Amino acid sequence: MTIEQYPSSNNIATTTVWKYTATGSELTLSGYDNYSQALQFTAGSEQVYLNGVLLVRNLDYTPAANGLSITFPSSLAYNDFVQIYCYSNYSIASVASSSITGTIQNAQLSNSSITIGNQSISLGNAITTLTGTSISGSTNTLTNIPNSALSNSSIIINGNPISLGGTVNITTPNTILSQKGGIIVGTGGGSVTQLTVGADGTTPIADSTQATNISWAGPINISGKNYLFNGNMESDQRNNGAVVTATTSAPAYLVDRWYLNYVQVANITAQRVAGTNTGTQYAQRITGATGNANLNWAQRIDAINAYSLAGKTVTISMKLYASTAISTAKFFVILPSSYDNYTSPTVPVFTSININSGLNSISYTFTMPSGATNGAEVGINFTAGLGNNVYVDISNVQLEIGSVATTFARSGGSYNGDIALSGSAGFDGVLVSTNSSISPTSSGTPGWAGYYVSGKNFLINGLQEIDQRNAGAAVTVNSALKIGLDRWFLFNSAATNATVQRVAGTNTGTQYAARITGSFSGNYAQRIESYQIAPATGQIVTFSGKIYGSTSGITVSTYAIYAGTQDNYATNTSISTAASTISVSTTPTKFSVTFVIPSAATNGVEVGINTTLGSGVYIDVSSLQLELGTVASQISRSGGNYPQEKLACMRYFQSSFPEGVAPQQNYSPGIIQVQTANAALSGGFLFPVPMKKAPNMTFYNPYAANSSGRYANSSTDVAIISYPTWNTGVNYITWGTTTTTSQAIHLNWSADAEIY
Repeated sequence: MTIEQYPSSNNIATTTVWKYTATGSELTLSGYDNYSQALQFTAGSEQVYLNGVLLVRNLDYTPAANGLSITFPSSLAYNDFVQIYCYSNYSIASVASSSITGTIQNAQLSNSSITIGNQSISLGNAITTLTGTSISGSTNTLTNIPNSALSNSSIIINGNPISLGGTVNITTPNTILSQKGGIIVGTGGGSVTQLTVGADGTTPIADSTQATNISWAGPINISGKNYLFNGNMESDQRNNGAVVTATTSAPAYLVDRWYLNYVQVANITAQRVAGTNTGTQYAQRITGATGNANLNWAQRIDAINAYSLAGKTVTISMKLYASTAISTAKFFVILPSSYDNYTSPTVPVFTSININSGLNSISYTFTMPSGATNGAEVGINFTAGLGNNVYVDISNVQLEIGSVATTFARSGGSYNGDIALSGSAGFDGVLVSTNSSISPTSSGTPGWAGYYVSGKNFLINGLQEIDQRNAGAAVTVNSALKIGLDRWFLFNSAATNATVQRVAGTNTGTQYAARITGSFSGNYAQRIESYQIAPATGQIVTFSGKIYGSTSGITVSTYAIYAGTQDNYATNTSISTAASTISVSTTPTKFSVTFVIPSAATNGVEVGINTTLGSGVYIDVSSLQLELGTVASQISRSGGNYPQEKLACMRYFQSSFPEGVAPQQNYSPGIIQVQTANAALSGGFLFPVPMKKAPNMTFYNPYAANSSGRYANSSTDVAIISYPTWNTGVNYITWGTTTTTSQAIHLNWSADAEIY
C-alpha cells in the first residue's frame, strides 16, 4: 500500500493507492489488496491503471456507486497488476487553521456576521452585552442570563411548560395506576402499562405470551412453607371427628398435632367440625364451660424444624370464628428449657389478640426468639373469655418465614404430605400480594414472603442432621472411602487416620455440622444420582455452604465431577468451572461458586470440597446446597422438611433401630418371624421407600428354645437360610429356611446399599 499526500504539509487532500495482482478470471475487484488495504473510494474521483495503463471510466471499467468495487468488461489475466488511486474529497472547509496565514476579510467569508439574542452582529465588531449578562472566562461563556433576555424562557416537558431555572419534579405516572397494588411494567418500545393485581396469594412469573411478559401464578402452595402441621384441621386420626372432653389434670389431644393444656375448669370440649364458619373444609371447635376457663390451644414444633425459625422474622396467621366477642385471648410462644423439653419453659412472646364476634382473619408478625433452637410451642391462650357454650372455630393456621401472611398452604404441600407429617439478613423469598385471603383489607402493596422449597436443594442431608449409621459416633477413615453422615462420604488419601463425626453446629450457626479431623487429605462429597441431576444438566447452578476451622490458614477448595457411565465413577470428568478456593478461619466462612453442569453430565454428578488437614486440626461443615441459578439462597432441605429428608436418606440406607441408636448385632428391635418346631420358615419385608438397590442384610437368631420351652439369649445365627430375593417391582425381600429348630428371627440392616 502506498499513501501519497498532495500537498503533504497541510493534509488538504490524500490519495490511497490500492494495489492488486490478479490470479486470473476476476471480473470484479473489491475488498483487500496485496497489503490488506480495503478498497474504498468516492465514485467519480478514482483512477484505475491496468499494468501501468490508465483506463477510461465507464468504458474500460465501471465503478460501483458506493465506492467499494469496480467491474471490468472482461476477465483479468493471470498476474495482471491493477492500481486504483482513491482520492479524498477536496474542500476548503477541511483546511487546517494552522495552514491559514494573513488577514481574511469579512467579505471573503460566506457568513460575515453572527446572531446573538436575535441581533445580527458583524464579525470584527464589538458586542454590546445585554442588561444582566456578562461575558467572562477564556471560553467566552455567557453567565447570569435572565429568562426575559431569551427568546424562549421555558421548555415543554410532557405537554407542560417548565420555566427555565425552575425545578422539574419527576413523579410516577399515577394515572396509569388505577388499581391498588398495581405494578408499572414495560411493554417494549419505551412504553409502560399497569400489571393489575393477581388473585389472592399469587406471584408474578415470566410469561412470554403476555404483552408485559409477566403474569400471575399460584397461589403459593409449597411443601415446607408452613411450619405448623395440619393447620387446616384435616387429619384427626385419634378422634375422627368425635368430641374430646378436656380435664384439669392432663393435656387433651385434639386433631393431629394440636392439643389443649392448662385447662382450669372441667368439661371444656373440642371437636373437628365442618368449616362452614371459617370458609374451609374443616375447623377445630373449642367450646367453653361454666367458670373461668384459662387454657392454651397450641402445637409444639420439633427442635429439628424450629431451628430454622430462630432469630428470623416470622408471621402466624389463621381464620378464627367466635360465637361472641372475646377480649381476653392472647397469642403466645413458649420455649422449652432444653431440647424438646418443656418441664421449665419460658414465655418470651405474649400479645393480646382482638377477636370480634363472627369471622376474624388474624395475623401477627414477630421475631422468633433465638431460644427456638430447642423447639417452640405456638398457640392461643384463652384467659377468661370462653364461658359456658361460647365457642371458637379455628382453621388455616400457618407459621411462615417473612413479614407477609400468604395464602394458606399445607406443611406437607398436599393432603397426603400433611397426613404423613402429622404422626432480615440472609433472607430470601418470593414477592406476593399482601391483599390476600388472610388479610383482604390490607394495603395491597407487594411484600416478601418466605419459602422453604422441597427439591430446591439437589444435595440430600445438606444440614448434616441425619446420621442413621453412627448416631453421632466418630467414623475413622484411613486411606479409603467411607460413608459418614447419611449421603456424605469422606475419601482420605493420607496414610494416617482421619475421622468424620456429626457434632453440634455451634461453630457454623446451625443445629448440626460434620466435623472432619486430620490427619486428612481428600474429599468430603456427595454423589447425586443420574435421575435426580437430570433437570440441572446444561443449567447454571450454585454450590454453597458454611465452613469453620479450628485454626486459621486452612485452605479448602470446591469441586464437581460427573460420572462416565450411569452412577459409575470409575471414569469421570472434572467440571473445571466448579473449582473455587476458600480461606477458612476460626469464624464461620460462607462460600458459594456458580458454574454450569454440562449437558453430558446425565450419568450423575459428585459435588464436594477438598482439603488437607494436619493432625488434630478440624473443620466443621454445614448448610451445603446445590441449586439452580446464580444466587446462593437460604439453605433448604432437599425434602422440604425433616421427615421428607429422612425418607430421602432411607432410599440409600435404613436402619431397623430407633433414631439416635446405631445399628448393632446384639440388639434388634422387633421379631420379624417366629418359627415353630418342625416347620420351615419363610418371611418377607416391605420397605417404606424404594431402595436404590438391594441392601445387604443379616438374619440373626438372638434366641433359641431351651428345655423348658422358653427362649434364651443366643448368639447363634440361623443355621440354614436362603439368600434373600429382591423384588424390585414391589420393593420387598423374601427369604426362607429349612431349619426345624424353634427360634425367633430378627432382621439386622448390617450393611447398606449406598452408591459411592
